[in-house]
Amino acid sequence: MKKNNNSIGKPQLILIFLSTVVFCVLYFGLDRKPKKQALVEISRAANAEVTDPAILIAEAKELLKDEQSSYIHVLESDLRAQSDDPIPVLEKLAAKWFELDFPAISGYYAEEIAKKLGTEEAWSIAGTTFTMALKGEKSEKVRAYCSQHALSAFEKTISLSPDNVDHRINQALVYIDNPEKENPMKGIQMLLSLKDKYPEDASVLIQLGRLAIKTKQYDRAIERLSTALELDNNNDKANCLLAQAYEGTGDMISARLFNDKCLQKI
Repeated sequence: MKKNNNSIGKPQLILIFLSTVVFCVLYFGLDRKPKKQALVEISRAANAEVTDPAILIAEAKELLKDEQSSYIHVLESDLRAQSDDPIPVLEKLAAKWFELDFPAISGYYAEEIAKKLGTEEAWSIAGTTFTMALKGEKSEKVRAYCSQHALSAFEKTISLSPDNVDHRINQALVYIDNPEKENPMKGIQMLLSLKDKYPEDASVLIQLGRLAIKTKQYDRAIERLSTALELDNNNDKANCLLAQAYEGTGDMISARLFNDKCLQKI
């Protein structure tokens, strides 16, 4: 029998039922609220679990000044007109949204660039932008969006360059910045696995040292960062982090020594 494409499936029926319940509760149960306000809340409830670029962009535009909004509008118009070569306009949109302090939206446009170019560098930029968005983001919905897309981007970079340990480190850091509820230690475990797999790579030890400082495990940080310097004695990050680690232990002489080395490289 031919399947009717217009039929409503079980998930849609469930969604319709839940929406009806929400409507009834808000519209009839809370009689002290104006009907218009109740309808607004229904709309919010229906979209509570939805996170996509269109929603992020629409919400962000409400916070822009007139001249900022106008500039974005011009770029969006240019993007629709540049179907043959959209990359330059996408780059401008990514840069502008980052400048306006909306890195999640910047990540979206960086991801669009990566989809079209398909290069290791483009996917790495997209993943890094989404990771940066995680740093100051408080909305769990937006954090989940950024985390998911960052991991996907770094997965692409790893497939394009399997031997580049930096991509694997960046992937682990996403799990650290936004831990899984089922496995909150996954990011740390990934870094420890990378340390065993790439014992001569200083960058893995530096990240482990940074995390040790964050959790006030200063002696462990010093051990890892000192090993990193043995592998790469001119590593600026290791010197700067060692200054912090020694300061944490109260060894101010060593802290000043490594701080001087850190400042020499800046």
